Amino acid sequence: MTGDAPSPNRVAQVDAEAPGSRACRYCCGEIPPPAKVCRHCHRHQHPFWQHFRVDQIGILVSVIMMAIAFAQLREARSERIAAAEALERAQAAEANVVRLNDSLREQFLLVASLTWLQLETKNEFGTDRAKVAIEEILKDLNAILPKVLPDPAERQRWVAELQKRLPPR
Repeated sequence: MTGDAPSPNRVAQVDAEAPGSRACRYCCGEIPPPAKVCRHCHRHQHPFWQHFRVDQIGILVSVIMMAIAFAQLREARSERIAAAEALERAQAAEANVVRLNDSLREQFLLVASLTWLQLETKNEFGTDRAKVAIEEILKDLNAILPKVLPDPAERQRWVAELQKRLPPR
């Protein structure tokens, strides 16, 4: 029977007879020197691994992976919060831009009405139409100046500078 596989008893005998074989730390079965796990009790021979079984190592790896996943979850949550705060700031900036655009539009319309009223009544001195135009121009100027120059002292200085440009009465 040379082509047949050796019986398990024969393998155990050959290993037991092998020079330099050693005894398992746990079951005292004979194991060859390079073996790290006993084929009888299936325990690891290294002192460090003697405290861990395969299922315990799997649990340890699972716990480590869960800790890593938890850390990633916290990081993702903090990034999401930072993104939400950035979105709020962007929305506030957008609202501010819309407000500024509306203010600029209003100021442009006031300046345009001032110019139009002045040009429309250019040569009409002393007429009722010119007096109404001057009142409207003053009203528009009084509406636009506080928006452009909010500080009253600065507004007074600006008006004084304008008056210096005019020839004396």
